[in-house]
Order: sequence, then C-alpha cells, then structure tokens
Amino acid sequence: SGMAKNDKYQIPVKTESGTKVINLTINHNSDKKGTIELSMPKENTGNISAIIRVGQDNSLYGSITTDTSDGNYMLMNQSENILSGLNSQGFSTDNVGIGSYRNYAGEIAVSEEEGLYKASVALVKVLSSI
Repeated sequence: SGMAKNDKYQIPVKTESGTKVINLTINHNSDKKGTIELSMPKENTGNISAIIRVGQDNSLYGSITTDTSDGNYMLMNQSENILSGLNSQGFSTDNVGIGSYRNYAGEIAVSEEEGLYKASVALVKVLSSI
C-alpha cells in the first residue's frame, strides 16, 4: 500500500461575527488512523476543538471541548443541538463527550475514507453553527 498520509484542510466558514477558518486534519496514519481533528476559533470561549474517531458503523468516539471553562459550559448547553445535528447526518454519538474530554480506549474498527470525509463535513456544519 502507498504511504498513508494526513489530509489537512483550512475551511473558511461564515459566522455571525465574520468568516472563521476551521482547521481540519483527517488522519490516515497508524496510531491516529480514522481520527478527525478539528479546531475553530471562537470569541469569548477560546478555540473549539474536536478529536473524533469514526467507526465503520458510523459511530463517533471522542470529544468536543474548548480552551476555557466558560466555553465548555457553553458547549454543554449546546450539546443537544450538536448531537442531534450529528445524528441527523447519520452518525451515532453515544461515545462523544461535549464540553468534557473523553478518551475511548476500546478497539474501534475505523471507517474507510468515505466515512471520514462524511463525518468531517457533518462536524464542520454543526460546529460552525454554534
């Protein structure tokens, strides 16, 4: 197989306070294979960061947090919107921590690339709207 690589994207999104750039990395390499890392600047709360592994069955594992306790509180208040937004895109979110760090230690059969891209789009869509 060819050299596995990581795909890095900078995605401009329009928000109420102007255009933000979301940094997105899709990992195809060994220890982080199947993991999406996303960060987005947000006023008042510090960066929003998502570290999510995508299972073959469209289950998401990981967490969405911010740099500040105020930001994490805001995320917790928005958690229903965030999770239902991901659910509506066909993803299961039982193992996603919102506003608190969650590390899933179990073995996961990670998604193929198509699933990673689909989950990335869903995360960008949901996070840019909060």
